[in-house]
Amino acid sequence: MESGSSGDMEDSSATSQAPPIPSPPPEPWEYDPCPMTENNDPFDQQNQSNQPSEPADAAAPLSETSKKSRKRRSPHWEHFIKKDGENKAECIYCHTFIGCASLQGTSGMKNHIKRCKEYPPNIDQNQQLLSLSQQALDGNLVDKKKGRLELWKFNQEDSRRALTKMVIMDEMSFRMVEHEGFRNFMKCLLEWGISRVMTVTVDNASSNDVGIQYLKRRFESWKTLVLGGRFLHMRCCAHILSLTVKEGLKESDVSIKRIRCAVRYVRSSGARLQKFMSCVKQKKLESKRFLCLDVDTRWNSTFLMLEGALAYRRAFDLLECSDGGKFRYELLKTGGVPEPSDWDRVASFLPLLKIFYDATLRVFGSLYITSNVYLQELVGISVLIKKKMLSNDAGVSLMASGMKKKHDKYWENVDNVNLLLYIAVILDPRRKMGYTK
Repeated sequence: MESGSSGDMEDSSATSQAPPIPSPPPEPWEYDPCPMTENNDPFDQQNQSNQPSEPADAAAPLSETSKKSRKRRSPHWEHFIKKDGENKAECIYCHTFIGCASLQGTSGMKNHIKRCKEYPPNIDQNQQLLSLSQQALDGNLVDKKKGRLELWKFNQEDSRRALTKMVIMDEMSFRMVEHEGFRNFMKCLLEWGISRVMTVTVDNASSNDVGIQYLKRRFESWKTLVLGGRFLHMRCCAHILSLTVKEGLKESDVSIKRIRCAVRYVRSSGARLQKFMSCVKQKKLESKRFLCLDVDTRWNSTFLMLEGALAYRRAFDLLECSDGGKFRYELLKTGGVPEPSDWDRVASFLPLLKIFYDATLRVFGSLYITSNVYLQELVGISVLIKKKMLSNDAGVSLMASGMKKKHDKYWENVDNVNLLLYIAVILDPRRKMGYTK
């Protein structure tokens, strides 16, 4: 009955208006089938065709606009800004670009946030902790620091020592500093920031004067000089002391040369050294000094050599008598065998060299301030030289006279002493103005 009534109603309404034209079924070209990918193949498409059809809007893939507007669920996107048209994201803290393509995921951004030094909650673990293992070190690169985690900071001296040790142990060529890899390594080191320069200490050489003038011009252009650079050039006190002592040692050059040849003979082979040690035991010498050979250009090593050889003087005399003439024969080829007068002469001026040696150690220190003791050592050396010039020993008097000439060349005129050294003495609470006057 319902169908019949409805049919009557349609017939009655047909006289008043035309029936609606049904819309044609959708053409196949209106559908946008999914492209062939790794996840869909003909078999998947066949299975999908057997399933009930879904609305066209649901079957159509997402457009590019809808992909961009899709909300990013990873919390790491809070720290990055994606660049339009690029598969890279920029860190909002350090402005580093990290790949963020769909295939890459967000693991790269996650790892970057963990090590980003500009991210406030981060603690720079690479700068505070150092992991050392025995397999990684494979030796004693850092003594007594194997297999431990400990706090550290950059140390210029340790880096220089490690670099020197690397060159020596690996027998690397000195030309490695010209290679591109080494230059790239140097770019990673900390720069020496020159913000304030008061003095530059150099040896006493005319070539250094030219270098100081060049530095002064550069520092003036950078506006980093203190007091306009008037007291920039500081003459090295240790070098002046070295020149002074070398001038005095010229008077005893023959005696020093003979003792040097005797020490070189003993240290030239293990058999000779063993023979010498047997002579030391026969003479019952209890000295613990080490018999070392000096370097001609370093007077302090000459002092240590003479000090050690003088302690074994009796052993050298016994070696000359018990070596079957080999000791005397070899030494006569060079400078001769040390005579008793040579030993006596060295023993007479060795206390004077000891004073210069101790003074050099005090002014040459690098772990403490030395500017306030500079003037004190200068005055003390000057008084000592004048006193030794009046010595009854002719050898010591001649040595002191030679030292006086070299000393006066650099320190006789007060104007040759840097004015800042006087200020350092005045600021010393043990000296003040009274000492400078």
